[in-house]
Amino acid sequence: MTYETIYRGMQGVEEVLNHRGKGRKAEIKIRWDNGWETWRPLNLMKEEIPDTVAEYARANDLLNETEWKWAKVFIRETKIVSILSHRFEGTEGGVEAEVHYDGDEKTTWINAKTIDVDVLAKYLYDKDISIDNQEWEWLKFAITASKGNWLEAAQDHIADVAHVTQHDRFVKNLYALYKKRDNIQHRDTIALGRAYKNALDICKHGGRVAIPEHLEEVIASKPDSYAHKLLQIEGTKDENIE
Repeated sequence: MTYETIYRGMQGVEEVLNHRGKGRKAEIKIRWDNGWETWRPLNLMKEEIPDTVAEYARANDLLNETEWKWAKVFIRETKIVSILSHRFEGTEGGVEAEVHYDGDEKTTWINAKTIDVDVLAKYLYDKDISIDNQEWEWLKFAITASKGNWLEAAQDHIADVAHVTQHDRFVKNLYALYKKRDNIQHRDTIALGRAYKNALDICKHGGRVAIPEHLEEVIASKPDSYAHKLLQIEGTKDENIE
């Protein structure tokens, strides 16, 4: 019986049992559906069964090891906190992004196409990078895959991501102001708590956030800010926030 025949009989992977080696010599020990156990090159198996191998890496605390960092893309619990920069690789216009994963001290370069489109769209918006650029054409397709209009829908999506980001900052600011106050029975504390709850709701249902006039400048110092546009003044200025 040839090795090829034996290998064909072991195609179903039951479990990853162990690992050894570094760099190109890294291997993983696999138990196949037929009960056989063999060592296979990590570089090969991460292409054939990436989710299974990535889960093994997570369970064994390997995600920060050089040979295993690629696995973070396949682990939902590991989130990209931010994108710092990007670069173009190869002759086919491939894009790599420098990302910071939650819990990591160092940044990692990964294929930009593996990043959630919302996260990537926000990066382009913050960096003032046009989605019309040829190298980002694939992203327009990804964003508009389920939408009718090609360019307009992609641009609208980026605007929506920016809106959500602004609203998130607005909500966090309200919460911070509310938590800073010592007297929970003070009317300003109550007003800020109510405004915080309303701000959480209007992102889904629309509307504006009612607030006493004397708190307006504390929440929205700039007249043309996102927060200022959401506020609805409900009283007259009669005292300053503590």
